[in-house]
Amino acid sequence: MSAARTIRCENCNASFEVQGLPEEVTCTYCGHAQRVDPALLEELRSYSENVHDQVAVAKRERDHAAAWHKTTDQMAGKRMIWTYVMAFGLMGGLPMLCVMGGLLLLRSGILPQDKVYYINFGAMGATAVGVIIYFAWYFTIGRRKKQTQVAGATVTCPSCGAPNALQAGQAVEACRHCGAAILPSHDAQSQVMDRARAEARRARLERYRAERRGMAAIYRSAIGGTKLVYFIGGSLLLPLGGGTFFFTIGMLTGSEEYSPAIFLMWAMTLAVIGTMAGVILWQRSRRSMLRRGLDALCAQYRGRILGGLQGTVAWLDEHWAGPYDVHDLTKGSYNDSAALDVQGCPVLVEIDPVPAAKQIRPRALVLLACELPGSGDAMETTLQLSPEARGLLEQIKRTGFNVETSEGGLLARADGLMVKRIVSDEHALAGWADVMPLLARLARSMCYEPD
Repeated sequence: MSAARTIRCENCNASFEVQGLPEEVTCTYCGHAQRVDPALLEELRSYSENVHDQVAVAKRERDHAAAWHKTTDQMAGKRMIWTYVMAFGLMGGLPMLCVMGGLLLLRSGILPQDKVYYINFGAMGATAVGVIIYFAWYFTIGRRKKQTQVAGATVTCPSCGAPNALQAGQAVEACRHCGAAILPSHDAQSQVMDRARAEARRARLERYRAERRGMAAIYRSAIGGTKLVYFIGGSLLLPLGGGTFFFTIGMLTGSEEYSPAIFLMWAMTLAVIGTMAGVILWQRSRRSMLRRGLDALCAQYRGRILGGLQGTVAWLDEHWAGPYDVHDLTKGSYNDSAALDVQGCPVLVEIDPVPAAKQIRPRALVLLACELPGSGDAMETTLQLSPEARGLLEQIKRTGFNVETSEGGLLARADGLMVKRIVSDEHALAGWADVMPLLARLARSMCYEPD
């Protein structure tokens, strides 16, 4: 608990109550008017604005996090099923019930024949009501948003010595015992500002995590990567194979006239099945090759296989205290990841050399989680690097990686040639073992703290 400051009368030295932060105050005891120190006013106003700015940032970040949480919850299996049930039940079921009720009224004679159009109006009204109820339900489900609270400071009155509580960002208050003006001390301001920054930081991390989980849920449900062969092949196989089978049964039973075209249909069906099987086996062999490369890294650096997108997001939530490009959370046919321990530093290796869509860039990443003295995409310009760090950076670039920095640590992104190599060369991933210690040394040379 620190001692607060106050405003004393220049005439009688009394401490008196002040409302707000006026430029001129009048002593309530002797009536003397005096100007308040402009530097003090500027300091207190700046303190109040800075605290409220940090609180506003925290609230805004938590609003974004709440929206992403809603997306994640709605993409979850049970919640998505309920979404479809509510949509079809309200927007389809209510009009159907209205039509059925109208037909019953019409059949029983309660509704005259010349008023049959009432059924149409009723169905349209029921549809509108269903839409309203559905969207009201849709936008109210989800987790409750966390409240943003910053603890204030407890100070002692410089006039009577009584303890008083100042709210975060509060620049002036009256002592609850003697009524003297209480102004936060430099120590109290520093404590509250640290708490406000920490609250904004926590809210930002909540938004990062919610954003990653939401995008992962969206990409996971998209048709692409390993699902694509089943989607395309199945859409061809179902009508072609089904038609071929039923025509064959018809010809064998005599209900259909024999046609040599049935052999062509069977050839096309078997070709689709063979192509699907060939693509699936080929993809599995490539995935096995990439997995062997990750296994080699895990064996050398006490790692474990994360298994792709969900494992990657879990590692990021635990170790990466910074932003992460959500476009790097797509899942292609060969997406895989592993968590390593490189000289005491948490490291993620994440590969997606064949993306799920053309507009998504192929990637191969190495993330080393640590706390750096600065952040930015262009390391040479944003950070003052030592000669040792610059030399290590050049070594890493020669291996085919471009290094970026962020709040979360170091991110090494493989160039295009390196990404192509890991698909075609079985030993390319195992060769990354030489890059890991270079990244750890680079982080240490930049005065890091492991996360």
